[in-house]
Amino acid sequence: MGGFFTNVQLYVGGAPEEATRTRLIDALRRFATGSGEYRDIRPGEDPDRVILIGPLDHGPWVSIYDEKSKDQETRLLDELAGALSRLLESPAVGVLVHDGDFLQLRLHERGECVDVYDSWPDYFGEVDAASPEPVRPQRWKALLAPGQTLAALRK
Repeated sequence: MGGFFTNVQLYVGGAPEEATRTRLIDALRRFATGSGEYRDIRPGEDPDRVILIGPLDHGPWVSIYDEKSKDQETRLLDELAGALSRLLESPAVGVLVHDGDFLQLRLHERGECVDVYDSWPDYFGEVDAASPEPVRPQRWKALLAPGQTLAALRK
C-alpha cells in the first residue's frame, strides 16, 4: 500500500521569517474563523482541527498540513490553498498524493485555482471531454527555481 497525503505549499519568497510566520498564522486564523471553526483551546482540551506549519528557514516555500484535508477531498484542499493565496497575496500549491501512485498539484493565485497537474489523469477511470485542459506550464514559470527553464518544465 502506498502513501496518502495532502499539504499546501505556500510561496513566501525572501520575506523575513518572523514577519512571514505572523502573517501566515493570522491568515490561517482568518480562514478558520470564516469557516466557523477557529476558537481558542483551553488547557487540557483537544482541538477540533489541527493545522501544522513547516519551518520557514529552508527556502522560498513553507508547508502547511491541514488535518481536515487528510480524506483527500480536493474541494477542502482548494479552500485552504485558495484562501492562503488570496490572504497572503502569494501563490499556493495544493499537493495530493494518492496511494503513492499519482501526484496532483493544484496552483492557486489570488484565491483561484488557475492550473492543475495530474500525473495520472485517468487513474479513477476514463477522462471525459469535460475534464480540465492539460497543464499550462507558463502559469508555473514564476515559481521555477533559479536556472530552470519553461522548456524543462514542459518535459
